[in-house]
Amino acid sequence: RIQRVFEDYFARHEFPYQLTDMRGGSDFLPLIENGVPAGGVLAGASEIKSIDERRKHGGMAHTPLDPCYHRECDTLLNINLEALQRLSRAAMYAVSTLATTPDLRGYLAGNA
Repeated sequence: RIQRVFEDYFARHEFPYQLTDMRGGSDFLPLIENGVPAGGVLAGASEIKSIDERRKHGGMAHTPLDPCYHRECDTLLNINLEALQRLSRAAMYAVSTLATTPDLRGYLAGNA
């Protein structure tokens, strides 16, 4: 359900996006493993960008999504400000949408 809120935001603004499984060892994993609804956005890490992803999002295919991920060059100077703004606004939209959902528990459980 949280994912749908993000999808709605990106669709409304005609921003390209793609879905990914939330199975990695990130901060959200303990929440999901304990039945707590979780969702979010990510801009990529060390995964290799496919040709299809390059066509959709730009950049170079067959290279890491973020070649500086967890490396010495992973500094404030490496931030994509456009991506930061888009993802921050998407998170703000999701929080404000969910915060004003009348029966949030029911919505997250798929009952509302």
